[in-house]
Order: sequence, then C-alpha cells, then structure tokens
Amino acid sequence: AMARAAEALGLVDVPDGKRDAAVWAFEAPVMRGVELLSAPGDTDERNAVITGVFARRIDFSGLIAGETTKDECSAALREPDETRAVAAADAYDRLPAGETLVWRGEAALLEMHFVENILYRQRYDDASRVFGDRYWFHPEILIYMDNRGLNRFKIFAALTSDVHSRETLRSRLLALYPECKSVINEAFNRYL
Repeated sequence: AMARAAEALGLVDVPDGKRDAAVWAFEAPVMRGVELLSAPGDTDERNAVITGVFARRIDFSGLIAGETTKDECSAALREPDETRAVAAADAYDRLPAGETLVWRGEAALLEMHFVENILYRQRYDDASRVFGDRYWFHPEILIYMDNRGLNRFKIFAALTSDVHSRETLRSRLLALYPECKSVINEAFNRYL
C-alpha cells in the first residue's frame, strides 16, 4: 500500500523513525502536514504497509487540529482511555510539550496531542486557530532543512524579531549559512 501512495503522492525521502513507527513524508500539496505511518524499521516502500496517519492538520469528523479543544474532543468521543503528559518537546516522537489523549477501540487507536504554547499565542496574538499553516512560513520548510543538515539550532538563530516574511528568512539563512545555499533554496522553492 505504501508503494501506491509513494507513486501517487511523490515520496520525499526515506522514512523518519519514531519509537513505534516509520514516518513517511510526501511531496503532494494535499499531504502538507500529514504523513503516513508503517511498522518501525520499514525503509522500503515496496514492502511497507500503512498502519496509521500522523497529521498536524486534519478535519476528523468535525474535530479539527489546532482548533478543537480537549473538552470538545471528550464531549464528541467520550472520556479518553489514557492521558499522557509530554513535559518537554520530544523530537523523537515529533511532539511539542503538551498533553496526548488516547482513545482505544477494538481495531483502532486514536491519539490527539494538545499544545498550550503561551509564547506562540503572544507572538501571533492567536490570530489563527489553525496551528502553523496560515502564517508566512510553512513548518515543512524548517523540517525539510533540518532533515538535510541545516539543523534547528541554526534555523532558530535566523528567526530574530525582525524576520517577518519568507523572503526575509530566506535572505537571513543565506547570509548566515552560504555553504547551505542549495538546501535553503530547494526548501523555499518546494513549499511556495
């Protein structure tokens, strides 16, 4: 099944690893903020079977990522079977600090992660309730560069208070890291 998805959606690269899954990213715009999961250790799309979806933006029967609250999810589904606190950002599991609610069914598992980020709300005044995809930057640009060697610490050094547009960020990154010019331009051209 992963091979068909790779052919139809344009596989970005080899999958990322998580503790409990391989994470597959795709080029198709419809997959922005959405990745497919398979068994941990899968590296060949020809043999990988899709076991789940990891989505930073999704409308799951009216439960909308970045918009629906924990209380609204509990009211719509039922009380969660489990609650997990993530005290600090866990890059390996791709989760920022927050809380994960877990619902178990006979043949399925639903996990929803909730983030309370005061700094984010202060900077952007909570103008958009959909996390990340309505601002001048695309998180995918940052992930793309991080995956290709321009790590997040270098990227964050460029995100100063005077950077408020994609072009300003691109220019700042090129000025700071000219040796990474091809990765920077490739990332910004990929996600217009």
